[in-house]
Amino acid sequence: MITATYIATGEQPAQPLEPGIVTDILWSTAVPADGLEHIYATTGRQEISLVLFHRADQATDALAATTRICRTALEQAPALTGYRLLTPARTRHPDDAAFSDRRHLVSHAKTARRNRCTTSSTLRTVRPQKASAQPRQF
Repeated sequence: MITATYIATGEQPAQPLEPGIVTDILWSTAVPADGLEHIYATTGRQEISLVLFHRADQATDALAATTRICRTALEQAPALTGYRLLTPARTRHPDDAAFSDRRHLVSHAKTARRNRCTTSSTLRTVRPQKASAQPRQF
């Protein structure tokens, strides 16, 4: 799981973007070798926060793939004019992410446990489920 942020440069007007547009742009620059499985984006007036989930053997591979995807998107997508990329970073645990992203990651981890989502297999073990007083009925 790698986090990245685009921020407005202030040199050119940065247009506000919907999260779905940003994820579509990033998916269009990803290649199979990147091992990209899921993108989560939140957008604000001057900032775009990203969390990219990769299927990679090493965290350095996921970090390099995120950097390549984000830089390529910045170079090729006119919608990202007026933004610059802050250095992507590896996130080991949802608590390491920005607060707005943390809520999504914890929620995604819970959903992944329920649905056996392969996208977030690493998150399934991050927060163990609380023991319930009553056994679950399936």
